[in-house]
Amino acid sequence: MDLVITQELARAESQQDAASLERAYQLIKSANLGKSEFDPTESFSPDLFVLCAEQALKMGRPGMSQDCIQMYFKVKGPVTQFLGRAHLCRAQLCAPKSTEDMGDFENCVTQYMKTVNFARGEPRYHFLVYNASVLYWQMVRPFLKPGYRRHLIPSLSQIVNVLNQIEEEDKDWRAELMLELLECYLQAGRKEEAAEFCATAAPFIRAHAPRRYQQVFARMVRHGLTGELQLKEETRTSAGLAVTFHINSLQARLDKNDLPEDIPGILREAYEDLGRGSHQRVPSAAEDQILLLFELAHLSLTLKCEEVCSDCLSDLKKMDSKDPGELIETECLECALEALRLEQKIKIYTREAVETQLTVIQRLDLALQRAVRLGEPRVTHVVCSTQWNACLPLLQHNLRHHLRKPLTNIAEALETVDSLMVPLRCQVHMEVAHIEEDADRLEPAMEHLRKAMLLDSLGLYQDGLRTAFNRLRLCTMLYQTPERAEDKATMAIEQAKKALAKDSVRKKRALLVNAGLALAPDTFQVVLDSENEAKGARALPAGATQPHTVQGRPRPHASEPTRP
Repeated sequence: MDLVITQELARAESQQDAASLERAYQLIKSANLGKSEFDPTESFSPDLFVLCAEQALKMGRPGMSQDCIQMYFKVKGPVTQFLGRAHLCRAQLCAPKSTEDMGDFENCVTQYMKTVNFARGEPRYHFLVYNASVLYWQMVRPFLKPGYRRHLIPSLSQIVNVLNQIEEEDKDWRAELMLELLECYLQAGRKEEAAEFCATAAPFIRAHAPRRYQQVFARMVRHGLTGELQLKEETRTSAGLAVTFHINSLQARLDKNDLPEDIPGILREAYEDLGRGSHQRVPSAAEDQILLLFELAHLSLTLKCEEVCSDCLSDLKKMDSKDPGELIETECLECALEALRLEQKIKIYTREAVETQLTVIQRLDLALQRAVRLGEPRVTHVVCSTQWNACLPLLQHNLRHHLRKPLTNIAEALETVDSLMVPLRCQVHMEVAHIEEDADRLEPAMEHLRKAMLLDSLGLYQDGLRTAFNRLRLCTMLYQTPERAEDKATMAIEQAKKALAKDSVRKKRALLVNAGLALAPDTFQVVLDSENEAKGARALPAGATQPHTVQGRPRPHASEPTRP
C-alpha cells in the first residue's frame, strides 16, 4: 500500500495532478482508519502523512494538508526528519495573513523554532534548520515594514545563532540574515545590542561575504556602532569604503539635522576618492563603483549640490552600461537633476517651469513602465521615488489634476511588487484620493482612502483618513438621512461647499445653519436669536428702541398713544 500511495504522490508532484493527490489522500485516510481496500494488516508508514501534507500545501490544498498533519501527530510515529518537516508544514498552515495577526505570528514562529531546536543537535538533520530559516524569512516579509521589525528580534536572533552553531555552508545566506537582524536592532532603537552584535557579525561578513561588507560598514558609520578612528583606519585600505564613510557620515548629520558648513567640499572629496578606485578592472569593483556613483549622486541631489551630481551622472554615462536596470536608474537621475535645476522657478510657478516639470514627470512615467516590464523591484522603487519627488511641487489644488495618471501608476507599480515602502504608498493613495474627489469621482476616491488606511501601519494619518472616508461616504448617500448629528452636519457642509456660484447666499446659509443646529442645537439657536435681534435693531428708525418682550402684552412706545 505504501508503494501505491508513494506512486500517486509522485504523479501528483511531477504532473501537478490533483486527482492523483486526492487518491493518495483517500488511501491514507482509509489506512489510518483501518479500512484500507488493501490488506488491513499491512504496515503503513506515518511518513506518508507528511509527504501528502507537503504536496497538498504546494498544490493549494491547505485543508487536506492540515488533516494529514493532524493524523501524523495522533499516531505518534518515530522521531525522524519527518517530525521536523511536520512542524514546518504546521508553520506554513498557520502563517499570519497580515501584520495585525500577532497571535498567528507567534504560533507560526513557535512551529519554526520547534523544527530548529529539533534539528540542531543532529548533523544529518541540519538541512532542516536551513529550510526553516528560508521559510521563516518568507513568512516575516510583511513585518519588515516600518514599526514592525522589533517583533522579529527574538526569533531571528535565535535562527542566526543556530545557523552559526551548525556552521551552515551557505555563508552568504548567514550574512544576509545577520544584516537584517542588525537592521531590526537599529529600527527598534536598541543601539547597544546592535553594536554588540555588529562586533561579531562584521568580521564574519568581511571574511565570508565581502560583497556585503560595504552594507554593514555603512550602518556602522551612520549609527556610530564602532569608534570613528577604527572606521577611518579601514577606509585607508579601500576607496569604496572611503566613499561609503563620507556618504554615511553626511547621512548621519542629515538625520540629526546638523549638517556641516562645507557640504560641497565633503561631497567633492567623496567623488575624488571614488575616482581613485576607478582604475581597477575587476568586474565586481566596477559594479561597486556604479552603485556608489548612484548613491553619491542621490545624496548630492538631497543636499542640492548640483555640480557633484552632474559629475556622477557624467561618469555613469561614460561607463556605457548595457544593463537595462542601470540605464533606467541613470535616466531617473538625469530627470531628478533637471528638476533640481528648476527648483527656484517652480517655487513661483511660472508657466514655463510648470510645463517643463510636467515634461519631466511624463518622461519618468515612461521609465516606470519600462521598469515594470523589466520586473526588478529595486529599479521600480527607484523610479517611483524619483517620480514622487518630481510630483511634490505640483500637488497644488489647481495643478494636481495633471498628476492623476503618474500617481496612479506609482500606486499600481508598488502594489504589484508588494512594496515595503508603505509610507510612500500611503501618501500616494491619499493624494490620488484628493484628485479623484476634485473630479467628483467619489467611489475611486474612497477606494484609495481604504488602501491608504490599510497601509498606514504607524497610524500617522488614521484620524484624517477616517474623517475623509466618512465625509465621502456621506456624499454618496443621495436619498438617505444620516442618524448621527455629526454626519448630518458633515452632509450639510459638503452640500454648501458644492453649491454653484449662481446659487443664492440664502440657500448656502440655510445649509450652514442646519449644520450648526445639528452640532450644537441650543448654543447655535442662541447665536441665531442674537443675530435676529441685531438685525431687528438695525431695521428700526432712528431714535427708536427695541421692544422688550414681557409677560402679557408689550409695552407701548412713547410715540404711540395710549388707549383709555
